[in-house]
Amino acid sequence: MRLAKVALLFILLAPASLLAAELLNWNFDDGTMGPFTALGSGWEVTDGTLHCYTEGFATFSSVLAGEPFWTDYTVGFDVRAEGSVNQTVRFRVADFQDYYEINVRTAPHNDVVLGRMDYNGYEILASQSLVTQLGEWHHIEVTITDYKTTAHVDGDEVFSYIDHAQPQELVSGSIALVCLSGGEVLWQDIWFDNVTVYTQVVAVETVCWSGIKELFRPAGMKEACFIGSPGLDLDRVPLDNRGGGVHFAYGTTLTWGYRGMGGAVATAREMLLWDKALRGKKILSKKAKAKYYRAGKDDYALGW
Repeated sequence: MRLAKVALLFILLAPASLLAAELLNWNFDDGTMGPFTALGSGWEVTDGTLHCYTEGFATFSSVLAGEPFWTDYTVGFDVRAEGSVNQTVRFRVADFQDYYEINVRTAPHNDVVLGRMDYNGYEILASQSLVTQLGEWHHIEVTITDYKTTAHVDGDEVFSYIDHAQPQELVSGSIALVCLSGGEVLWQDIWFDNVTVYTQVVAVETVCWSGIKELFRPAGMKEACFIGSPGLDLDRVPLDNRGGGVHFAYGTTLTWGYRGMGGAVATAREMLLWDKALRGKKILSKKAKAKYYRAGKDDYALGW
């Protein structure tokens, strides 16, 4: 039986423990960019660091790493800039026009800026004064949880900001390191090193594939999993366009709309088991169903 891609929302209540799961760890010591892909010119690995040079007004180049389904995570890295004021990382990068970014700017700005880019354009969400120096290594760490962003520079928290707009296109995404020239200095010489990405995951058992399947066990579902799970048999999943351009709820391809709602994958037979489980008491209590089945906007509840 072929697997059908479905959109589900799973709610995990009262986790017993949290565990840091490493998603990426790269220091460029082997002379390669490893998991990073250059999306512009000027990048090279030299002396165990990732280096980029650009010049011109508002000229940028970036390297991308990670997966589109990464949601809540912390990205940390070391950075040293010699030219322009900008020391920038983008996170939850959905595409070229949808992302968050943190920019640590040296003099004359001397600040840290949180920005958001989406279909409405670029908007500065928060900023905080902070003096950093060109030519010196700095460690930047950014944590995104739900829509809350917390920024640390050299071990000190700079600010924490909640994006109440909660744009659905920015619910998940990869990371990008940016080389940006412009402003007072029309060139940028920048180095990155020791890039890590890790996430806080619910309970120890969800780290491994066998543990993820525990989410479906109460319903008797043995094959169900999530998009990106190592146990997913891609040969049984229909192509994104379903072979003929038949529309999904948000178009003919699986885009951010599905990542935002869970991105679960199951057979039609197991979807019937899931429906039966939801109607019973195996997944949600009577109190939980009364809460989550209630329409919150027009006639739309949490996926049911």
